[in-house]
Amino acid sequence: MMRTTLAAAGVTRWWTRCYTLGLSRDARELRRDEIESDLWEHERDAPRGVVSRAAFGLSVLSRLVRGMPADVFWRFEMEGPKVEINIPFERIAGGLLLAMVALMLITGGISGYDTSQEGFGDELRRLAALDSFEDNANAAIRLISGLGLIGAAAGFYVALRERGPVLATIAAFGLVAAGVLALAAAALQMAFVELAEEYVASSGAHQEQVRVTARGVALVVQGTVGGALMAILASGYALAVLTVRERLVPRRLIALPVLSVAVFIGGGIYRAAAGGNASWIVLMSGVGAMVLWLVIAGAWLLFTPSEKRAPVQILSQAS
Repeated sequence: MMRTTLAAAGVTRWWTRCYTLGLSRDARELRRDEIESDLWEHERDAPRGVVSRAAFGLSVLSRLVRGMPADVFWRFEMEGPKVEINIPFERIAGGLLLAMVALMLITGGISGYDTSQEGFGDELRRLAALDSFEDNANAAIRLISGLGLIGAAAGFYVALRERGPVLATIAAFGLVAAGVLALAAAALQMAFVELAEEYVASSGAHQEQVRVTARGVALVVQGTVGGALMAILASGYALAVLTVRERLVPRRLIALPVLSVAVFIGGGIYRAAAGGNASWIVLMSGVGAMVLWLVIAGAWLLFTPSEKRAPVQILSQAS
């Protein structure tokens, strides 16, 4: 089983342990046995070959993400918990905004390969030289960040839907999309490492074929990561509007998201008119302005919650 498939199966098992925690031993083992059987059937029917196996690992992750709501619903059906949590809304939102900073940085770190024709062979050799521990640690962090984005989407939607249902939906949808794209990029990056190892071990025409395939995968990873970052930024803009409208943070902080949007628009106009290559500067400036807003707004909400607002009360009772 290749590393991509192992990682996908490991994340699936970890999620199963999470949502079955607290159930009776028989219920936990029955559910986990069902998942193990499902994974075994997928592994048995999977096609051979590096690229197709990478696609198989990605399909396992995709199915995991799409099945998470059903898993949570199943958990509530099995044993209806009664949970009552009283947490100030500002503290919830502030903690989630600060978490978005780390998730954004981790997601952006998946990319960054030198995909030029001249230096790509050296890039593959560098990746192949990494030991398995580094590869597995990087994969685990990136997979967790993708799941973290989906979890943040759920948290924002629950906390914000009563104050701004439209903006809460936009923010949550953007984070879910970013999480799915981040998981896809992480799976593709693991396949990229597999191809790097095959490149070093091969020679001649086969080595050149592997190099071309690996470069295509690297370019797709870059595009996927870019899409995930744009989705996170869109969520941040929606949250910025909502926090200003609700007067949760100082209104002057809206200048940072406005600056971020202006930088992206100005960079796009410049490239279209002059054909300049300022994409990296534009990206870092626009993202940097939003990261600064997330840090300031998150810290403000986390450490200076308004006493006038009632705490968020989450009451869940399943029969």
